[in-house]
Amino acid sequence: MTFSKKDGKSLTQSLADAFKAAEQRVKRVLVADDNEMTVSLFTKMIHREFYGEAIPVATNRRILEMLDECDPFDAVILDYALLNGPSISTYQAIKDKWKQTKVIFLTGYDSPDVRAKIEAVGTARVHSKSAMTDLRFMRELLEEIGLKRRVAAADGI
Repeated sequence: MTFSKKDGKSLTQSLADAFKAAEQRVKRVLVADDNEMTVSLFTKMIHREFYGEAIPVATNRRILEMLDECDPFDAVILDYALLNGPSISTYQAIKDKWKQTKVIFLTGYDSPDVRAKIEAVGTARVHSKSAMTDLRFMRELLEEIGLKRRVAAADGI
């Protein structure tokens, strides 16, 4: 089997270009929180500063429905306490169905007990919502889940 150059590019260069394009594609983030301010903050920051799309959801039930209805998301920002209860079992369902999806927990009830419950299911990333007042923290969190920055921040952070 022989490979010919197409448009003057070698096969290696064509593959490198394809990988670069895949890496820079718009990533989909499921923002699971019942607090409208939290959802709005993440959604606006993703839209304004990152190559990403934020999809808001407020209940564990809706997330479980989406597992069957949607293609996997690249990442999920998951509030520990949604409208219809703790989201520990929802985390397990996400990891069972969308194995490659990164999940980060947020909690407004940061305590050693809550952290222990979350860490017991296998996630090492638990963040307090109180840290969201720091825009640098939020940007680092979004980069951690794989989003690429689009523009420099207007606030210089």
